[in-house]
Amino acid sequence: MNILIIVLLAAVSVYAQQHKTMISGKVVSKEKEIIDLATVYLKGTNYGCMTNEQGIYHLHAPAGEYTLVVSAVGYETVSYTHLTLPTI
Repeated sequence: MNILIIVLLAAVSVYAQQHKTMISGKVVSKEKEIIDLATVYLKGTNYGCMTNEQGIYHLHAPAGEYTLVVSAVGYETVSYTHLTLPTI
């Protein structure tokens, strides 16, 4: 079974006017292949997006603690628990 890896879970920046945090990252396979059209979402919320053709995603959500879920056709779904987005 193929496995997804999030290589970059960086670029966490805070937008004071919206009270939301942006999470950016890149989704690649274990073999370092770019995964486009992967679904990235925060479990139990309506916050989510898809990766672009370079495997990059940008997700905006309020501060809090979440589980980040990444899934793509043909790959095992991966969850990252205890992801904390900072408060302003």
